[in-house]
Amino acid sequence: VIKQVVSSPYLRAIQSAQIVAARLGVPHKICPLVRERCLYSCDIGQEVSALQKLFPDLDFSDVPAGEWWAPFGETHKSLKQRVQAVRDKYELDPLVDEMLIVSHYYYINGATGCILDNAEVIEEAL
Repeated sequence: VIKQVVSSPYLRAIQSAQIVAARLGVPHKICPLVRERCLYSCDIGQEVSALQKLFPDLDFSDVPAGEWWAPFGETHKSLKQRVQAVRDKYELDPLVDEMLIVSHYYYINGATGCILDNAEVIEEAL
């Protein structure tokens, strides 16, 4: 049973997470650590002020102002450090085993080692 949804601050992840969170009636949190790796021009995020206008009911306090997304060409080592930081951040969260993370290919691959198809769902412990 999913009791909370955590998503990347990228627009496409927020939109997907909003649908799931609303349908399940659970909280939706934004975590910039589960963002995309920023290897392509489409991996540029939007500033927090713009996201707040689009999603006024969401809490963006964990997202730094300015360019919260990674610089182009984020290294695999940096990605692995973010994956570990997410594990550290949520390891004591009482809902960690009932959390859905809505993220992106490179983050999911870095966290699980899985090569997934678009919209494929996997179950993995943090």
